[in-house]
Amino acid sequence: PGTRTTTGGIANNWKLYWCDNTCANPPLQNDIHWQLLSGTLPCGAGCTVPAGQEGNVKWIKWEVGSANSYIWDRFENFAAPIANLTVVTNSNASGTITNSVTVKANNVCQTGCSASRVISSDNKPLFEFAYQQSTNSSCAGGPGGSGSIVVQSGATYCALSSIANQNGSHGDANDVYYTMRLPDRDYLDPLYDPSSDANVAPSEKFALCLRNGPLTNVCPDANGVLQTNPSWLQPESYNCALAPGSICTVTWHIPKIYAKYKYPPIEPYAYVFWIQVKTKPGLADQQKICLTHCTLYSLTTTPANGNNNLPFGTTNEVTISASVDLAFTHNVDQSLLSCGAGNSVTYSITYQHNTSTGGVDNLYVLDRLPEITGVTPPLRLIYASQNNANAPNTNVYFLTSVSRKGL
Repeated sequence: PGTRTTTGGIANNWKLYWCDNTCANPPLQNDIHWQLLSGTLPCGAGCTVPAGQEGNVKWIKWEVGSANSYIWDRFENFAAPIANLTVVTNSNASGTITNSVTVKANNVCQTGCSASRVISSDNKPLFEFAYQQSTNSSCAGGPGGSGSIVVQSGATYCALSSIANQNGSHGDANDVYYTMRLPDRDYLDPLYDPSSDANVAPSEKFALCLRNGPLTNVCPDANGVLQTNPSWLQPESYNCALAPGSICTVTWHIPKIYAKYKYPPIEPYAYVFWIQVKTKPGLADQQKICLTHCTLYSLTTTPANGNNNLPFGTTNEVTISASVDLAFTHNVDQSLLSCGAGNSVTYSITYQHNTSTGGVDNLYVLDRLPEITGVTPPLRLIYASQNNANAPNTNVYFLTSVSRKGL
């Protein structure tokens, strides 16, 4: 056998032609309406039709060699000439599309050897999602995600998520309603109200679109016209009731998100969303507040998107770190107590949080009652229930030499 020849080795022998509806159906090999594509083969930099004719291309012809200058023989060349053509459907295409190819040569397939393939097409957008958290206490400036995070009980952190109309998408998404779910109300500060600009500033709840690399606040409206810092970068609605047991969601309304893989490419195909979250003071240490709660809650588009994995939950957890620092004081209203029915002393015990961030569960205080140890047996204070207005809860203790054991 001879040396293997590839299309790359014969690139300069190829000629590419195009034709519109003026060609016959199917066109003849020497149809007078064939027009040569401009560009340098093998079209690495693009082979083009005249400006304004891009949407009129119906047929493409590859022609290799001239005057029998290229002869392909399986036993000499091994690989047959191969041509690749990428076809971009109309953004509104929906149904079935038939593609056919015909091969002709001087001594075989003289009338044409043909094959066809039918594919289905729709115009459904298809999104990929991400939901993360940032250890930044502020969302201003659009911080990146940090995966799972640990925050102090009562502290703020930044939640962020993204949607991208990319892999597998067949069309642009219009009238996009995106709802992001935050931790449930039981884990949020009782006064946390994201709908209030006074409570959560606009710089702490916003979206940006991805255009030509960086994130930007210059994004297209429903007609594709770019707008600077448009209103839809702020959330449109909230469902975050203050009542315990409620869920907390935030919804943005984006007019247009293009499909990433379309021709010619137009951006943005993705948006990123940020919102500040304030946790509830007094949460227990190591409390998990996000898994099963923090989700991409819902996504509706026109036309309807092809996503069926909603709600989409984050795999990144928010864990509460709650320290407990209690201070106790023990006071007595007099330092000397003499025996007698009219004599009394008042002890008071107070405790408070100092720098604690967590709640205290099942707290109980043990206080050893005083006793006079300079006599035998020791004189002790014992409890008696009497009607004494000066004693809390009418509980009165008095000195006695009687043992308290068993009382």
